Amino acid sequence: MSIFKLAGAICVALFFASSARAEPFDDFVDHCLRTNADQQAVANSAKGDGWFALPPEVFGADADFEDPQLFISEDPAAFGDKGPPADLSMIITGWGEGENVFQISGVRLDVCVVGAQTTTANADRLRERLETLMGFPPVEYDGERLWLFSRLGEGFHSESGLVDLDDTQLPEIARRQKIYFAGVIEEDNFIGVIMAAVRPST
Repeated sequence: MSIFKLAGAICVALFFASSARAEPFDDFVDHCLRTNADQQAVANSAKGDGWFALPPEVFGADADFEDPQLFISEDPAAFGDKGPPADLSMIITGWGEGENVFQISGVRLDVCVVGAQTTTANADRLRERLETLMGFPPVEYDGERLWLFSRLGEGFHSESGLVDLDDTQLPEIARRQKIYFAGVIEEDNFIGVIMAAVRPST
């Protein structure tokens, strides 16, 4: 199962069957891109922006990511009998070993996802905005369209050539430079924008 399907399945299971903000892209930029998907930085960013952390028990015992965290945009104490409000948004962070996520050993992925339901978000529109922001087109990997990149200050540098490398070379590349990928998740009734930082395992 690809990282996109793993993240999408988690988000579908946790999304409380509520609708969400039509455009998760701005939250993705604020809390995933600006933090480089660093889990503690994402948590600090979300809490500083007034998001609410839910207990890790919501993930159950079989979470696909390690140390998962879930933040929602509204106070759950105020939901009452009506449940979550229509404009609820969510952020999920966590990390996974490369061999468990995409069958590549020697690396880990720090993941940040911002999501919405398909009734309120448009995957093609999200991809258009992501391509405009990145400044270069996506590549195909494992059946998914994604943007491979490194950071240049506030900008982005395409690392699309890495998609053709042998998987055994990735750990050494991750030791030399910080590599990221981003993409749009479509899973059941869920659409999300994901960013992952590829880091050496040790």
